[in-house]
Parts: sequence; C-alpha cells; structure tokens
Amino acid sequence: MQKTNTFLYLLFAIIIIAFVGTTIYVKYHKGNSSNKTHDRVEEIKRKLEYTNSKNQYIIEQEDKNFYVTIYANTNCAEETNCVNNKINEYKVTDEQQKNDLYEMFDKLFEKAKENKLSLTQDDLNLDQITLIESLYKEEEIADPVEYTIGRTGSNGGNSKTGYTYELVDDKYVFTISMGEKSTGGYAINIQKVIVTGGEVTVIVKETTPAPNSMTTQAFTTPFAQISFNRMPNKITIVNAEGTINYQEIKNTPTEEEPKEPAGYRIIGSSNDSNYKTKGYIINNENGKTILTIAMGERNTGGYAIKVNNIKVNGDSVTITIEEITPGRGDTVTQAFTYPIAKVELEKVPTKLTVISKTTNTTYQEIKKWETNLIFYFSLLTSLYILGW
Repeated sequence: MQKTNTFLYLLFAIIIIAFVGTTIYVKYHKGNSSNKTHDRVEEIKRKLEYTNSKNQYIIEQEDKNFYVTIYANTNCAEETNCVNNKINEYKVTDEQQKNDLYEMFDKLFEKAKENKLSLTQDDLNLDQITLIESLYKEEEIADPVEYTIGRTGSNGGNSKTGYTYELVDDKYVFTISMGEKSTGGYAINIQKVIVTGGEVTVIVKETTPAPNSMTTQAFTTPFAQISFNRMPNKITIVNAEGTINYQEIKNTPTEEEPKEPAGYRIIGSSNDSNYKTKGYIINNENGKTILTIAMGERNTGGYAIKVNNIKVNGDSVTITIEEITPGRGDTVTQAFTYPIAKVELEKVPTKLTVISKTTNTTYQEIKKWETNLIFYFSLLTSLYILGW
C-alpha cells in the first residue's frame, strides 16, 4: 500500500512538472511571436523604395538585417531628368527600428507578388512615412569638398567638348569647354552643383544661337570655370537635359596643335567683306606684316578658316589651314559672309604656300590690283544705286 502511494505521488509530480513546462514554453514562444522580433526571419530578402519630394530611400532586408541607402532627388521637383546623389548608406543597428521595420515590411508585402515595392507618400500612412523618414542621416565627411563658381566666356575654352583642370593657388580649377564653334552666340553656364561627400556633380546649361540671329562670324570656344578646395573623389559633369556627359580632355602626342615659330603669330579668324575673292594677300598693317587668308564670298554663315600649322624653312613659309563649312541642319546667319584668317609674319617670305588640308588644294595669291578693282567696282555700284 505504501509503495502504491509513493508511485501515485511521483506520477502526480511528473504531471505537474510537464504542465508547468508546457505552459512556459507556449507562453514564451507566443510572446515572441506577438512582439514580431526579427529573430524568426529565415532567408528573407525584401526591398522597399520610397521617394518623397527631396529624397529617395532604399531599404533592403536580408535575413535579420536592414540596410538603408539615401539619395537626393535634385531635379525631381521640376520633373526633368533626375540626378540621384548618394547622401548616405548604412546598416540599421537600433533594435526598435529593426522591429518597427519588420512589422511595416510584413504589412506592406502581405499582398505583394514580388519582394520589391516602389512607393511614394500617397501609398503610405503617416506612421509609415514617419518611420522611413526617421532613417534619414547624412554621412559625416572629414574633409568636405567646397567649391566656387568662376568666370565664363565665349573664348578661352578648349576646341574639344569636355573639361580640363589645373592647380592654381592651392585650388583645383576646372574649365568646362563646349568645344569649338564656327560662329558666336554659343555659351555655357554652371546651373547647379551637388556635393555628396567627396563626390561632385556639376550640371551645366548650354545656349545656342536662335535661328536667323545675328552672330559673330568667327570661331568661338565657350567655357565655364569652377574651382574646388581639394580634388573631388569623383566628378560628373552633365548638361541639364542629361544628353551630354563631359569627359576629361587629355592631349596625346599625335594631336596636331597650332605651332607658332618665333616671329610668327596666329591672330585668329573673323569675317571681312573687303575680301570677296578666295586666296591670300600680304599687307602692312600698323607697321606689321600681316597675311590675310580669304575663303571668298559665301551665301550664309557657318563658314570659317582655321590656321593649323606654320612651318618655316629659311625664306620659305608653309601654312596649313582647315576650312570649316556648316553641317546639315546647323543654324546659320542667312546673309553673305566673307571668312578670313590672319597671321602675323616676321617678314615677307621669298616663297609662301597656303595649303588647305580639308580640300588638299593650294590657295593662290590675290593681287592688290584685284582688291582695288573690287573696291572701286563696289563703290561705283553703290553710287549708281543711290542715283549719283
């Protein structure tokens, strides 16, 4: 009888212990489930993109972790080409934020067929918006990039489209060039500068001459300058439309640059109605020996002459030029033009050769009597029209 009682007491104790253990186990796991902790996450990868008027947030969940990347939406307010610039990228370490993000992800992805959502303020409630925007924080930069917008001009840039830079007085000066243009009326200006950590984006605005506008009939090289206190880790230069990405201009030894021997100087290109005949002529202008190379009369703008090279061999001089003509669809002045280029010579050479590398032809000398004849003919024609 005593053995039977002992057995019953032992069986009762086992039942009590099993009941208490089961209750604690169920309560513990049920409590964890209601708290939505991220400990239960297994092999989950979800991505949420949220955009407001100022920034874009990309929140990625990988198993137990959340990663946040924040970009600045620079031009989205104008509904033009948006240029995204990274503000920060980090891993969420705050436990409360993790739990809140997990709960929000569960609700948002509950009916989603994919593990990626792109949302705006219209798609979320106030609590969800507040949670996402609370993740905003800027990256701390030890050595921030500072900039100063410099001068602009119609001449002084590179003949190629792109940028160059040089160190001037401890400042990195960038010159952004629009490239060589055959007429005036072109311009480039810095519209916006975005600094993201050590990276810089420069947005430029390009101006072109209006149809039938009166412009300078000469080569121009528009440019704009910007300087930095230190060299950016990365620089991106684009036009406002996003169609041109300016690259660094690097000269190579094979590139042909205008050469000016001692005593010779390339003055430049212009338009002069006194030179209606194709060829060249040497005149004395203010005590200097000036060579004028004329392309002859043209019925529109867009034409020009560019001096590429000067070679001197004793008393013989050879000048290589390039003839520029308007391309199809170019906006040009609808009027007669008279493109010329001028070169200052050390003296009148015994032999002078002017060669066009464009057409592989040689320019002939214009006799002074031909110039005088054209001048007097034009004068008489004008007098006749006036009825004199």
